Amino acid sequence: MSPYGVWSDAASQANLNAAGINSRYALMLGSTTPTIHFVIDTRRNGAGPSNMPAFGNAPYNQSSSTVGALQAGNWCNPAGAGLGLTPTGDTASVSPVLDAYLWVKTPGQSDGQCDAAGGTRAWEYGAYSQSG
Repeated sequence: MSPYGVWSDAASQANLNAAGINSRYALMLGSTTPTIHFVIDTRRNGAGPSNMPAFGNAPYNQSSSTVGALQAGNWCNPAGAGLGLTPTGDTASVSPVLDAYLWVKTPGQSDGQCDAAGGTRAWEYGAYSQSG
């Protein structure tokens, strides 16, 4: 499954189409009813991850080691990231075991240093952030 798009059962792209996975899980569950309650952190899922391999191409021209570090460093909010669903406990219509959508950390706060070049300087949005 591609991390660079929205998954759905109706997606026309095979790497975004979740119908087969959902069908497999349904078959595995059979008549079993899920009972474990859970919450979903929607703080960083409004715009998906950056396409890090694109940083190896113009105009960024980053080395393969830097692109590899970017791909491994999912602690940094991707350029253009957005907030997901607003926190709410009104989830009964989605699933009886989904207790809430939450923003677990402060919106906009990354989990580590955001440095596209892999060094000690700060992220330079104009030089390294993908647009569009």
